[in-house]
This record gives sequence, structure tokens and C-alpha cells, in this order.
Amino acid sequence: MFLIVAHHYSVHGGWSYPVGLDIHKFYAQSLSFGGKLGVNLFVLITGYFSYASRFKWGGVVNTLSKTWFYSISIVLIFYILSPSLITMKDLIKGMLPFGYWFVTTYLVLLVMSPFINAFLSNLSKQKHFKFLVAFTLIAITPLLNSPIGNLSFFVYLYCLGAYIKEYLEDDVVSSKVLFLLVFGGFFLVLSSIASLDFLAGFNEVFNHPLYFIQSSSPFIIMMSIGIFIWFKQMQIGEVRFINIVSSAMFGVYLIHDNSLVRKFLWDSTFKNSEHLNSDVYLHSVVAISSVFVVCVVIELLKNKAFDLLNAKSIQVRISRWLDDKLPLI
Repeated sequence: MFLIVAHHYSVHGGWSYPVGLDIHKFYAQSLSFGGKLGVNLFVLITGYFSYASRFKWGGVVNTLSKTWFYSISIVLIFYILSPSLITMKDLIKGMLPFGYWFVTTYLVLLVMSPFINAFLSNLSKQKHFKFLVAFTLIAITPLLNSPIGNLSFFVYLYCLGAYIKEYLEDDVVSSKVLFLLVFGGFFLVLSSIASLDFLAGFNEVFNHPLYFIQSSSPFIIMMSIGIFIWFKQMQIGEVRFINIVSSAMFGVYLIHDNSLVRKFLWDSTFKNSEHLNSDVYLHSVVAISSVFVVCVVIELLKNKAFDLLNAKSIQVRISRWLDDKLPLI
């Protein structure tokens, strides 16, 4: 999630980049690589843990309730503090859970997951592998730049996570291979940004420096697989601090990437575009770290308040009712 915050610092900074290579520009652009990497890892984890489990509506209800809470709360806060900034469109979006592309796509994936599981369970290991190879070839082409691209790619990552769970659970991938996947992919991502910046100085057709940081970029896919397997093989054990902080990650996303908060953070508060100079390095560390820590604290305090109000019991009752009345499979 820290990488995703860094990604948003980069892509929503409102920068006025000079044409061609520039060290400060390259640094600001390079911060963007982790956003799609973080998304890929989240969906891989979902496929890994959901493949062998029975579908329950709890995940959908929990995701929707958190999204609604922050969407409505943020709109109301901005409306109270600065009503001139809130339009009717903002009010309507605040009532719906569709203001975040990730949440919308992820919810559809969750509902589809039992049907994906049923399909994958009928495939042999060889056929599952061939299916992934074919999907990979499709994923790394511009074909997935269609309006259904995000959902298609999420399904691909889910199937990849399921394959790792089903067939690679007990296998150990050498550290050399994982190092090559992670740091090789990272080097290729940075090289692609620098190369496209350099070429853009000669021809505008190359002025797409972040083309290879997309989720479907082969370099990002390499890193996603490498990092996921690397952490899967690590024997970290139970660490209470990590568990507490990790429970706040979805809240961090919902808070800082809300369309209203996004403008407030990067344009009004940190004024990213004014720091494309030698102080961009310190500015980025302070801004990204501050946003991450403050959002974690807000989410943990919200969770504590909800625990005191026993709000989770309402979610549990709704989830159980849906499991009973609307089983998908």
C-alpha cells in the first residue's frame, strides 16, 4: 500500500515535465511503478486464498460497507467545510460504491470467484498452465486496453494465484530465480521510463514514459510473481504489529485516493507540481510517509470505534443472511 501511495503521488502530482531526459522528472516518474505492482499482488493474494475456500458474502459486504462509509463521510466533511467544492455529481458518487475503479472491479471478481473456481477445478495441471500461458500472451498485448481490461486482467491474476496455491504450494523456487524476476523486472521498468523519455526528445510518439508500468506490463508481471512467491516462501510467523497495520491497508486506499481527497492532498496541501526540482526527493518522502501514516491512524481509530459500537455484528448478520438466501454455487 505504501507503493500505491507513492504511485498516486507520482501520477496525480500535476507535474509540468520538461521534454526529454531530466533527473528530477525521472525520479518522480519512477515512483509510479509500485502502484500497479501493489494491485497485482493484492489480486494474486485473493486468488491464492480464495481458490480452495467456499464463497461467502462476507468479503463483498465488508468491502462495500467500508467503501460506503468513507465515500459518504468524505463527501459530508467536504460539504460542511467547503460546500462550494461539492457538486451534485459528488453527492451522487458518495452514495454509490463505484467511485473507485479498483473496488468496482474487485467486487465483480469476488462475485465471479466461485464460478472461476469451478472452471479451474475441472482443469488438469497441464491445462491450467496452458490456460495461463495463453492468457499471459493476451494480457501483455494492447488487447487488454479495452473497457473490460481491468476485469479481464483481475481474472488472469486470480487464476495465477490459484495455480500457485494448487500446484506450487510445496515447491521452492530458488532465490536466484526470484531475485532475477524482482530486480530484473525493476531494472527493466526504470530502463523503459528513461528510454521513452530520451526518445520523446526526438519524436512525440514516444512520449508515453509510463507505458510499461501498467498492470499488464511483462515487467510488472515478473515482479508481481517474484515478490508474491518470495514472501510465500518466507517463514515470518505471527507478528502482531504487522497484522494490525495490514488490517488498515484497504482504508488507506479508500481515504487517500478518494477523488476529493486526492485533489486536496497532491494539489492543495503538498503542491507536488511546485517541487519538480532538487527538493523533490525530500518532499516525496515526507508527503508519501505522512499520507500513509495519517491514513493508517484514521482507519485504526475507525475500526476501534466500530468495535465499541459492535458494528461488525451487523455485517455478520447481513453476510449470513446472504449466504443462506443467495448462495452462488
